[in-house]
Amino acid sequence: MRKYRGGLPEPAEGNDEMKRRAIALLLMVVLLFGGCNIVSIDSDDLLYPPHPDGEQAKIQEALEEHIGTRFTLKYPRSGEICSAITKVDLDHDGSDEVIAFYRTKTETGGTHFVLMDQIDGEWRVQSDLVGPGVDVDRLVITQFGKDEQKSILVGWILFNSDKIGTVYTYRDGQVISSLSDHIYTEMLVDDFDQDGNDELFTLLLNSSSQKSTARLFSKNPQNDMMEQVSELELDGNIGSYARVRFGQVETGGANGVVIDENKSSTTIKTEIVYWNATLSRLVAPKFGNQQSQKGELLRESTTLSSDLSGDGIIDIPFLEHVYHYEETNENNQYVKEESPYTRWKEYDAAKNVFVNVLDTAINYADGYYLVIPDDSSWIKNAYFTIDKETRTMTFLDLSSNSELFRICVFSEVEWGKADQSGYFEITRANGQVYCCKVSDGVKNQLGGKESDYFRRTFHLIGS
Repeated sequence: MRKYRGGLPEPAEGNDEMKRRAIALLLMVVLLFGGCNIVSIDSDDLLYPPHPDGEQAKIQEALEEHIGTRFTLKYPRSGEICSAITKVDLDHDGSDEVIAFYRTKTETGGTHFVLMDQIDGEWRVQSDLVGPGVDVDRLVITQFGKDEQKSILVGWILFNSDKIGTVYTYRDGQVISSLSDHIYTEMLVDDFDQDGNDELFTLLLNSSSQKSTARLFSKNPQNDMMEQVSELELDGNIGSYARVRFGQVETGGANGVVIDENKSSTTIKTEIVYWNATLSRLVAPKFGNQQSQKGELLRESTTLSSDLSGDGIIDIPFLEHVYHYEETNENNQYVKEESPYTRWKEYDAAKNVFVNVLDTAINYADGYYLVIPDDSSWIKNAYFTIDKETRTMTFLDLSSNSELFRICVFSEVEWGKADQSGYFEITRANGQVYCCKVSDGVKNQLGGKESDYFRRTFHLIGS
């Protein structure tokens, strides 16, 4: 088993005018050249953009000369680029161009996509296209295929919340479309075939026909067009995509995506799609007669796939249910615990199997988990229960039902008033104290170093 390194799986008219301009100036600065701290502003905001200083002022002056003063800047709702105005060198001439999105006060449909360039030291609008969307889903600047020219990928959001992707190229002062109106539900850009250049991967979920389609596009340098190089049908009997994550998806080194899908509000299914170099197409693993393993990819859990082991390969969570023997007056029986262990596995394409890399016990109620090391066989012979009311996670021996240890969560105020005898503190975070109490048997197992052990294996979710 690999060593754990990773982390699991937000009233005077004059005075009003001054205040309005001050607020608008602050918003403009954040939107123009900021990151993603502001993710939602109503579409009626910024109808009267302010006048910043320096280079920003020159850009805005050029925009106002082209549009007028009554317009709304539109910003991408997702992705890494969240600014309404983006500066980037698109044509490799050593100076930046500007990409901007806006709508005017009088327009009810479509969003303008503007590209500006510097001509003789002055910013000038080179192109003003109207995209099909009322909002911008995302903006991606990348290099597709083996073409050295940068491409502009814009995801548009339509009135009915459908999304359409368009790929543009800026060349010789002109903006040319190389992929028009490709409808998608989710999309990402990355290097699938490991040739050093990006491809475009899209997923389209048609709920009415229960079809889910994966497609991969690459740029043909001979005609500058994005062309579909592979298509694959996936399970369409799902509610939505929970998360689509790109990375190394199997131990042989293939790149692809791990798709976590919402089958219900409490059930997740995972599918793997990757680029097969031998076949030169997208493939999805089939597990043959391993029905039990295939079934485990559908789990009664909301845990999403993640590189929890920290080795660069995306790990898939499997549930490991525990049965303990329970004596009753009427009938002695084995009882299936409601809190299963989560076993993280990696896909081995050569053997077409999943290989275990990490075991965890997760407490979602209080936001933490324990990594179960290989040498902790005494924990693997235990089951655990979670009491949300007392905020306690208790591990018990499978055969005797005797308590091995418990982890409790207190507020700092509660911890200061609590009887702390027998407990030791693991960590503190966000006003909470996480502490542990172990049995004598566990102390003997750990050689008296139980505090070191739990501080090493205890992790807050998201840390």
